[in-house]
Amino acid sequence: MCLWYNQTSYFVYVPAFLVFTAMWAFFLFWIVYPASEGRPLLTNPWSKGKDPISVETQDIHDPLIVVTKRRVGYYHARSPLMTGQLANPCKTNGTGNTKELYYCYQNNRTLASVIFDKTKFSIGGWSAHDWNGYAWYLDSTGYKQVGHNWKDVFSTTDNTWSSSSYGTSDMAKRWKGRIKITDTAQSLILDVNTTTVPFDKPIGIGQYPNPLCHAIALCVWRPHYTDPCVTVSFCPNLTTTALLPTITKGPKSKSPIQSKIMTNPTVDDWFKVITGISRVNNNWLVMAEQAANASATDCIICMGPRPLLRVVPAPMVPHCLVSVMNVSVPTGQCSVYDSVYPLTGKENEKPIFSYHIARQNFTCINITGFKSIGRVPVDFCNCTVKVPATFNPLSRSDIWWWCGTEQIY
Repeated sequence: MCLWYNQTSYFVYVPAFLVFTAMWAFFLFWIVYPASEGRPLLTNPWSKGKDPISVETQDIHDPLIVVTKRRVGYYHARSPLMTGQLANPCKTNGTGNTKELYYCYQNNRTLASVIFDKTKFSIGGWSAHDWNGYAWYLDSTGYKQVGHNWKDVFSTTDNTWSSSSYGTSDMAKRWKGRIKITDTAQSLILDVNTTTVPFDKPIGIGQYPNPLCHAIALCVWRPHYTDPCVTVSFCPNLTTTALLPTITKGPKSKSPIQSKIMTNPTVDDWFKVITGISRVNNNWLVMAEQAANASATDCIICMGPRPLLRVVPAPMVPHCLVSVMNVSVPTGQCSVYDSVYPLTGKENEKPIFSYHIARQNFTCINITGFKSIGRVPVDFCNCTVKVPATFNPLSRSDIWWWCGTEQIY
């Protein structure tokens, strides 16, 4: 029998053990942990996890000037909820309810818009407003709380994505002809149009072999991170006899996500969705619509937080100018302007107006012999009227005199 004695000093094993432990720690914390979190390898495991797109350059000529948008923390997905637990989710009878968001369609061919108010909509534990600047997308495989599988994605708010980089599966191609997602400052919009590719029998997905509803996933894209998703379902209610809209919110849905369905939206409805303002409570919008309608042609109406007045010709025939502006009660054909531009008191404070005035068909007056207060370029005048020596202009609403200077009278 032979015995072997290891005569290596113990202090040789101590450094070896420390090196081995350090290597395992490096592997676990900088390789395994980032991979499990969906983060880039070698990422600092104790970092706050700021998204790589959470800092965007404000001035490309000065990379030191940046604007940091609100950082969105990590999202840990919960287990999927099963909408299919309900025997008939579009019927009001029965006792079952669900936290899932679903809609009932009364016809396989339908046309509607589903509007999600970002102030009343949360995803991944954050308000939808906190995701401003991120891309949204729709996945044709619902019943899941996390994305993504690019072959099943069929619509996105990011127009820079190559069309060949996603949506290659048969299911995605089918959904692409049905629903489109749009992102605005106030809302997320799902435009549902199944007039060309109508709803058919819901297709089974994974553990849901015979689903009662079509299910898609609404997700936020976070590069190198977990994408949070919510399931949106569309369920058939083809046996209904009531005169219901083509799509209605599910009667058993207790989802906290608030939405509005528009089946025949007006122009004001779209203004409300896109800008958050409506002609119901915004007189400036009413005035803009009136100006657009008065033009009787295609036009662009510009609005700002502080509207800046523009100098434009008054819609008055030239031969009535002197009569209307010099007589308190004009007669004849010119009497119609008395109610359009009623007499008013003199304004102590003049309104702010734009000094950039376009050449237009102005009716100008010749005030030779009067005090000079300015000169209008000749090419601004369509015609020039010589005023009498007794001319003493009155103050009328919405009519101002411009004499070529940075002042109106």
